[in-house]
Amino acid sequence: MRNYHIVLFFIASLFGCEQKAESTSEQIEANIVQTLKVGDDAKAIENYLNSQNIPFTYDKYTNRLQGIIRDEDSSFHAITISIVLDNQQRYVNVEVNDSYTSL
Repeated sequence: MRNYHIVLFFIASLFGCEQKAESTSEQIEANIVQTLKVGDDAKAIENYLNSQNIPFTYDKYTNRLQGIIRDEDSSFHAITISIVLDNQQRYVNVEVNDSYTSL
């Protein structure tokens, strides 16, 4: 029974004490939508991502710029950003999601 309580305490500590990221995925998406406009060129998008210190790569197969914001307080959480481009490398829309990993 004592071992059960120890395991239960450990699990509660992992999930109950985890701090949230400074910005939520909703806040980040709102900021991107407010800043970037449909038709903005790749340079404007890259300038925005660099100004926000968001590391990113270009995926030529999906024609997207993909960025990630890692939670400094938790190795379990990150926010992923996928900026969809058209054939002329111009902004179409953005997808922002929370990403979680387990032990």
